[in-house]
Amino acid sequence: MMLHCMLAVMYASVGDSQDTVRDAPVMGFVYVSDVDDKKRRFKVLAPMNTRTTDRPMIWGSWPEASMSIIG
Repeated sequence: MMLHCMLAVMYASVGDSQDTVRDAPVMGFVYVSDVDDKKRRFKVLAPMNTRTTDRPMIWGSWPEASMSIIG
């Protein structure tokens, strides 16, 4: 399910509380290019010039569904 998804990389630490991670700004986005279920690893494409290993990554559904205001 995670293959070809986008993950948001947050300006927080993996040891922070869920509230801190939720309220932290987004550092950038990464693209999941490969998932290995047996090894429990995934490969990402990251257009950032910094390491993201100690940053939490949020998996959600983007873009959100849009509502029509015209009935």
